[in-house]
Amino acid sequence: MSEYNIKSRLQCLARENGLLNGEQIDLLWDVNLFEHGIIDSMGSVYWMALINDEFGVELDPTLLITELNTLQAITQYLEKRAS
Repeated sequence: MSEYNIKSRLQCLARENGLLNGEQIDLLWDVNLFEHGIIDSMGSVYWMALINDEFGVELDPTLLITELNTLQAITQYLEKRAS
């Protein structure tokens, strides 16, 4: 799966599920979602479940907070896992 396809699917998930509270997703692509209060601990659990359902990839909560804390990092991680 290409980076573009993953990015598009993540954007749809975020919009459809109100995960990013109406924020402009394109502006948040490289923003740390946790440090900026965009996603909190409950939001991270929900986000992990959505990613697991959509991509079949189970994310480690610690990895999500420490390394996969931007939409770009999540996209790159999913792209590597898909290949």
